[in-house]
Amino acid sequence: MEVRSVEGHNRRSLSLAILTAGLFLSGGAGLINQVVWQRALKVYLGGSETISSMIVVLVFMAGLGAGSVCMVRKALRILNPAKTLARIEASLGIANFAICFLLSLDLTKTVYFIQSSAIALGIPLRALYAFGSALVLTVPCFLMGTTLPLAAEVCQRQLGMRENRSVSRLYFFNTLGAVLGALLGLGTLMPNYGQRFTLSIAASLNVLVAFLIYWITAGPWIKPIGLKATGTEQPREALINDISAPAAGFAILAFGFGFCSLWYEMLLYRGVALRHQPLPLVFSAVLTGFLLFWSLGILASSLRSCNFRLTYVIFGSALSGVGSLLFFAFDSNPFPLDTLTNEILFILTRIPYFLPCLFSGMLFGLLIKRAVIFWGSDLGRLSGWNTFGSCSGILLATFVGYEMNPLWMLVCQWLLLLALGGVSDRLGPAGSCSTSTRKEVRQFSFYLGNPVTIFFVLLTGILGVAVLTRRPVVTEDGSINLFGRDGVIIIDQHGNLAWDGLWHSRLSRNNDHVGTYNWALGVEPILAHPTGLIKNALVIGMGSGITAATIAKLDTVISVDVYDIDLTLKTILELYPNGTLNVAKNPKIHLHWQDGRSGLALHGKKYDLITQQPLYLKQAGASILLSKEYMALVSERLNENGVFCVYANGTPEQALAVRQTASEIFPFVVVLHNGYQVLVSRSPLEFSRSRIERFIKQDGELQVEIRTFFQKIGDEKWAEYLEPSQLALAGSEVTIRDDFPIVEYPRHLRKRLDSMNFTTSLPWPDYNWATNR
Repeated sequence: MEVRSVEGHNRRSLSLAILTAGLFLSGGAGLINQVVWQRALKVYLGGSETISSMIVVLVFMAGLGAGSVCMVRKALRILNPAKTLARIEASLGIANFAICFLLSLDLTKTVYFIQSSAIALGIPLRALYAFGSALVLTVPCFLMGTTLPLAAEVCQRQLGMRENRSVSRLYFFNTLGAVLGALLGLGTLMPNYGQRFTLSIAASLNVLVAFLIYWITAGPWIKPIGLKATGTEQPREALINDISAPAAGFAILAFGFGFCSLWYEMLLYRGVALRHQPLPLVFSAVLTGFLLFWSLGILASSLRSCNFRLTYVIFGSALSGVGSLLFFAFDSNPFPLDTLTNEILFILTRIPYFLPCLFSGMLFGLLIKRAVIFWGSDLGRLSGWNTFGSCSGILLATFVGYEMNPLWMLVCQWLLLLALGGVSDRLGPAGSCSTSTRKEVRQFSFYLGNPVTIFFVLLTGILGVAVLTRRPVVTEDGSINLFGRDGVIIIDQHGNLAWDGLWHSRLSRNNDHVGTYNWALGVEPILAHPTGLIKNALVIGMGSGITAATIAKLDTVISVDVYDIDLTLKTILELYPNGTLNVAKNPKIHLHWQDGRSGLALHGKKYDLITQQPLYLKQAGASILLSKEYMALVSERLNENGVFCVYANGTPEQALAVRQTASEIFPFVVVLHNGYQVLVSRSPLEFSRSRIERFIKQDGELQVEIRTFFQKIGDEKWAEYLEPSQLALAGSEVTIRDDFPIVEYPRHLRKRLDSMNFTTSLPWPDYNWATNR
């Protein structure tokens, strides 16, 4: 008997180890899926990094919540939870391979036809994007949401585990796997192998997990258990009928913890991006740090010695938020987040940012210890409430919180945490909750009173005040800060505009914009146009309005369309009409508040000239307006002699990738400014001194402006300015594609060129010609 007992114990231990490893791998697959879906679907969700990411994350979280809630009453009815879990993981692998196959298809025409039809029917594109994301992602996200409750049910019913702290440990290993998935997904797999390959890795992990769990169910490892679901002698149906929603207090706390956690994560995304630039690995570092410290918090809650009142931990969470604010004030030097190693170093050296995440994980873990009796069912309910709270936090932070000063966002979190403290104080210390205690706690719904009322009144009141008080913030040095959901724009006392901490352009003062890159983006494609007859032009990215206003000065131009997604620019147009050259009132200029790629796809208008304002190529999402697929779309929207101009605002390697991509679509290419300004067309281009001299001798406002500029810089500078760059190309291995956004990862791009033995000297940009740069 003793031998059998030891053998059974060893088998249960091994089964638990395999199950835990499966949850770890499943968590990694889930986060790889999320980061790939965000990037892949963004092509069709529009160019707003904030909105498109929010839609995908919202669908992801909502699917997880729905899957968890589904397990509330079904968990105990499942005869063999382990085998069901194996089937779900296998289904996840199949679903992700299917999505991978869809991404390999060229669905562009179909998607754009659907979007055009929606516009004709008056359906908002954002609603269509949300519906489309839900249609594609709901099934795999729903399946993901069922895995943890099922794993908890396996542990309690089939492995005979009894301590609630074990549930927290399941969460820990699953979230720790998510940490690895976030690191590898954006930090290594995506830049080196592309989106589809990365997604296939995640799908393969799901299949592997299914195999591991099915293996331990096939032998004498785990057996079905039907009647004694929780160590009681009650029949199964009696147990099912006895399960009701966890006490109202637990549900509200789960919702509130999820809301505050994701509200803070969204705040962290914005704050860290302002300090360390909006790079792909910056967002990856925030996501990874959040998950890592959240997992450590939930692990800490599983310790026997961790038996604090929730109120005390909530207070610690509020204090850690103050610490993160103080650290933000001193964290002024941008960290070089360009490699996986640097991403890890960033997280380890910026611990104050992530301490509130540690407390968030501890709060949810303590709540689990306090509230869970029937592991699968109760965990499903609490996870569902927590996830739906997270969805609310994401949604309100994006559409309301991002319109506020980040300090005000942090104050909102403090007040909401204090209200949650009022609820948690009624529940006493964390610990195992017996069935009799559970019946007493159900009475809590009758005694909630002020704490719950305060929570929801505060939530409504704070957000209402935020909406009413949205206005520019003027700092002591005279700078103006504009907060919007698409980013933060800072205008200093000299008129310089910075988007999310990156210098972008400058407001015009006494025509000092003449000679800048923004000006050249309008002038140079005009000078190189094969016929010189330009009637319709398009500017993608309004910026400070200089490019559009410059093109509009050409007498032959009838219309200049401008696409931009940042609604915060409307405020700049109102505050600085002269600095933006009155583009808002120019009858030739038509502003469209939409991303350029969708605008080109959904409107069949053709142009004689298309030009793009500078966008830092290292920013997350920059490849959307530089990929081979995008340039093919631009080519379709150009007239026969049309010219496309793009400025590669990045490193020499990034500029090379842009030139390489453009050359694969357009047969005629002219490269200026050491390779950073690219003019392309389907017709021969000429950019010579004689041609330009003929143009500027003509009468016209723009001709006079260009002539004056050349007289100012002198003949030597003029000759240098007119000299096209003769630079080698590296081949299709550095071509930017929707599936392969290599341009956003300059370090990886450099390594790829080194592996190709590409030794051509790559020059750095020369800013000397731009007298007012």
